[in-house]
Amino acid sequence: MDLFCSIEYIPLLYTFKNTDGNSSFMSTDLLNKSLYRAIEDFPIFAGRLHQVQPGKLEVVVDSSNLNLPKFIEIQSNLDFAEFEAANFNPALLPNGSVRPTGFLTGGFQEGNIKLVNICIVQFKDSRGIVLSVTIAHAVVDGYGFNMFMHRWAEINKKLVADSMATDFGASNSVHNRSLVQEVMPTPQEPRLDVLQKLYIPSGYLSRFFTWISPGIRGTILETIQQASTDVSISCFHVSRETIDQLCQS
Repeated sequence: MDLFCSIEYIPLLYTFKNTDGNSSFMSTDLLNKSLYRAIEDFPIFAGRLHQVQPGKLEVVVDSSNLNLPKFIEIQSNLDFAEFEAANFNPALLPNGSVRPTGFLTGGFQEGNIKLVNICIVQFKDSRGIVLSVTIAHAVVDGYGFNMFMHRWAEINKKLVADSMATDFGASNSVHNRSLVQEVMPTPQEPRLDVLQKLYIPSGYLSRFFTWISPGIRGTILETIQQASTDVSISCFHVSRETIDQLCQS
């Protein structure tokens, strides 16, 4: 399952409404500054994907050749109230602001894939923003994704209170992957039926896909998906109230 998911991004959208009309609401400068400070606690996000053997990837972090996140801001002429009335339909957002597919794509040269992509959509008159975040599944799972977002929010909150702050406390993240090996369960044989269905008999096509670079593989899969009429992509909105209820349950 990990090998299968390693070719994908985890895409999430976060929506924030400016309820008090604050002109500096969700400052892009502070979001940018806090993001790169959070990356210091998650250095693997500044690494580069390399294929070490067919179908298997590793992340290499080189301090002299960092692969920093892509961070862009797009201004929308849409009023946040219209976006809210449309049940937060991402189709209303500007082109290029939301990544609709989940495959890793980048240049044909190995190592060019961005592990983290950030896009901020600013609505008309600073009425709200959408924060689009995609992170390579080869680096973290959903739990790790949320750990990073929590750390980013924690740092940003302190910078909002004091833009010159430097003390953000210690991160509770651990990056010693050898610890994972100590608690890994014994592989299940035979594999679960749901996982078995993900596999296909080995052949020229499957060997070709494991041999080519991650960027080329993702580009081919994304092109196939976009051309297919059998694939539909959905976006589900989860309210703050629902999340609070889940946390309390």
